[in-house]
Amino acid sequence: MLIDFWSRTSGPVHPDDEAVFERFEGQHTFELAYPPPAFIGNPDAPVVVLLANGGRSRRGEFDDPGAAGAFYAALRGEKFTLEDVHGSEPLRGWVAAGLAVRVNSVAYRSERLSAEPANRAVAEHLPSVALHRRWLREDVLPAARAGKRFVIAHRRGVWGLERSEASETVIFTANPISPQPSKAATDKAREWLAKRGHPV
Repeated sequence: MLIDFWSRTSGPVHPDDEAVFERFEGQHTFELAYPPPAFIGNPDAPVVVLLANGGRSRRGEFDDPGAAGAFYAALRGEKFTLEDVHGSEPLRGWVAAGLAVRVNSVAYRSERLSAEPANRAVAEHLPSVALHRRWLREDVLPAARAGKRFVIAHRRGVWGLERSEASETVIFTANPISPQPSKAATDKAREWLAKRGHPV
């Protein structure tokens, strides 16, 4: 579902989202000049890490003319190499190995979504946000309930998840200071992967 949707974009804004950003022009601070970090990794990976949105692009990240093209290729489902994956261990290694996928509820970059009410309001109108939530509800959560996937919801609110939806395979973790899930959360994911025979 994610690859089918995002493979239709070759620019910084998905075609389905363009009308929303035109309607709310000047009413948000999303960074729309660079490829959207909708997800990083294989959407079918056993461990799913749910995040809010991507942070501002790092200095020089897209200076290389081929960098943006590689990013769009990843959105079409092509394999990420270790060099393409950002973030902390162990998630960085898991993503590179195809064991985890990091998915942002909002595919567009900003400083800190939790402190940006205007951006959150605009995001509620984006078809891409609705698609991501549908993917979670229709594909991911049923598989997690069946014990086939493990979900770390680092930002459950922007995904529309209720606390009552937590389980052995759907855990919530949040730290307003850190963009990464807690060590306790990744340790639980590591235990789950190990029980399923995945080397971690």
